[in-house]
Amino acid sequence: MKKLLLLGGVLVAAGVAAADLVPHSFSAGSPIRSAEVNENFRGLQAAAVAQDARLQKLEAASATVPADQLICVAASNEWPINGSSSPCVQASAPGTSRSLTMAQVFAEGWASVAVGGDGNTYRVIMTFKK
Repeated sequence: MKKLLLLGGVLVAAGVAAADLVPHSFSAGSPIRSAEVNENFRGLQAAAVAQDARLQKLEAASATVPADQLICVAASNEWPINGSSSPCVQASAPGTSRSLTMAQVFAEGWASVAVGGDGNTYRVIMTFKK
């Protein structure tokens, strides 16, 4: 009985109306059919299972931490091989730009995930993740 009261309190707190969950209501002195009571319990059980599924989905989504990213813009398509440095910005520290060589990028454990450019110049934009 305590679990049923607790579940009822949780569902009311969640904004779920009891009338939506239990199709039968009972009053003092009136006969109660076990099939109707069981139907009410099935409604509560279905709501509890649905609520649990939503909670598990939210918990799984909040537990997923996106990988950090590093974006470097090279003034030349030679940057990966000529040893020069280029400005790079890390997603976890967007207000800070660092000048890095390709060797430094890889030494920090970054892996290349995308390479692009603007199509008009030799500027190269590289995205890395850990």
